[in-house]
Amino acid sequence: MKIAADERITYDTFPYDFGLAEILQLLPLVYKYKGNDTNTQPSSGATVPYQSSPHYSQAVSKTTEVGLNLQQVEQAVENYVVKRKGYIDGMLVTDLREIDTEPLLFMLVNAVRELAQRLDALDGGGNSEPTGDTDGRAEQRDEEGHAEQHSSEGTGGRASGKERGTKAAGGSRAAEPGAAAGKSGKRASGRAKVGNLSGAAPKRSANRRKS
Repeated sequence: MKIAADERITYDTFPYDFGLAEILQLLPLVYKYKGNDTNTQPSSGATVPYQSSPHYSQAVSKTTEVGLNLQQVEQAVENYVVKRKGYIDGMLVTDLREIDTEPLLFMLVNAVRELAQRLDALDGGGNSEPTGDTDGRAEQRDEEGHAEQHSSEGTGGRASGKERGTKAAGGSRAAEPGAAAGKSGKRASGRAKVGNLSGAAPKRSANRRKS
């Protein structure tokens, strides 16, 4: 199968156009040969599968094949399907179809290229120059970023105010134990004075008894 040639030995060169559209019309099938086709008329009394059939061995072994329905291929790419004389079930026909599958390879190559171009378009052009729409989206992202920054700064300011309030409250609470200690000391001193007074009274009464 010749799939490429040196450009120095070719002429009348132009792009091959068949591709995705034609490939999508082709449906691969799984099938088995009957062995009922021959290039010459079968001998009298011969039965299918005919031993003179080019597909006799596949028919006897019931080999599963993968390929294309040539009537269907003919509708998509008619030029690649050829018709010749032959025999089917012992009857002469002039439209026994065959195909050169080599062009199918290049259809697949073009189909892949077309799909790649579509994906590139969906992705925004790949390495192509940015469009005005892309610039607009970039500006929008910049504006959103500035808005988020201002919001963060405002939140930080409020947080700092809360922290100052929390620190002030903490200082007040820290001062409270000292004040409480002072009050406790005063109460203890008061109780000591009361104790002294209660102790002095019995002494005075004892002195009165001596007299």
